[in-house]
Amino acid sequence: MPELICPACRKTYCIRGRFESADADEGFARRFFPEDLDYFVSPPNVRLQSETFAACVNCGCTWGFVDPDALAYLLHQRGLQPGQVPKHKSRARHYFNWLMFLAVSAMIALVLYNARSA
Repeated sequence: MPELICPACRKTYCIRGRFESADADEGFARRFFPEDLDYFVSPPNVRLQSETFAACVNCGCTWGFVDPDALAYLLHQRGLQPGQVPKHKSRARHYFNWLMFLAVSAMIALVLYNARSA
């Protein structure tokens, strides 16, 4: 197995390990979520190529790999060019979207409930 070199500090005091990531239904397990990309319900993500990660004992940097084609396609879908960093988005926008989704859902439920009662 080739020697691991930390991409952050270039030291070789590194170890391989597993990244355990799961949610209740395993729908988003083992996925990479790029930051600051707009979404409404499901955050954009790319499946990890492997569950094996490496960590640097010297600086704590942890790294793994995703499918570069899938990541490039995801960023292309969001209108980002190679090397372009997404603009930092406020969490308030995300919460506002959820609030609007809940409000519209409640209004639809109320209309359907009133239609049944009539």
